[in-house]
Amino acid sequence: MLQRALEKAKKDDDKKVSINFQTPSLLKEEFEKLCKESGVSVTAMLNSLMEVALEERLGLAKDTMQLLDELDRANKSYSQSIKMVEDGDRFVTTTDGEEIDFAFEAKIALAKINAITLELEKRSIK
Repeated sequence: MLQRALEKAKKDDDKKVSINFQTPSLLKEEFEKLCKESGVSVTAMLNSLMEVALEERLGLAKDTMQLLDELDRANKSYSQSIKMVEDGDRFVTTTDGEEIDFAFEAKIALAKINAITLELEKRSIK
């Protein structure tokens, strides 16, 4: 994150608006030292850190959307597999000779559902 923020800070040339906040003096001093050593202004570095934080959050949001899509697919697979078993079609042979065990496929789908649900709960997405 720091490296990406530094790269962005060195290219910073957007119009600015004022922001005011309180920070511990030691943190401010060390941050100013970091910025000076890196050849960027404190303003540019703070802007870049905020931008990178938002980019990372967006990346997490995209990952979360992918998980939700995968959860939907796993739920459909589970439902279809259970229906096949209930209809008496637990084992089906494909045209290329592969045998599918829908009871086993249902177990795999349920394991995916549980794993994805746990991950989403960690992310506070329910």
